[in-house]
Amino acid sequence: MTIKSQDPTRPAVLVTGGCGYIGSHVVRQLVEAGCHPVVIDNL
Repeated sequence: MTIKSQDPTRPAVLVTGGCGYIGSHVVRQLVEAGCHPVVIDNL
């Protein structure tokens, strides 16, 4: 599986556990840094 960002200037970053406390803060920081986070979690 390949994850590609629609915008080449925004790198796609896979975050596992992105719905938890630490993961949600990591995702927020990635968005603020201009990245395109892809979140996987098993709620």
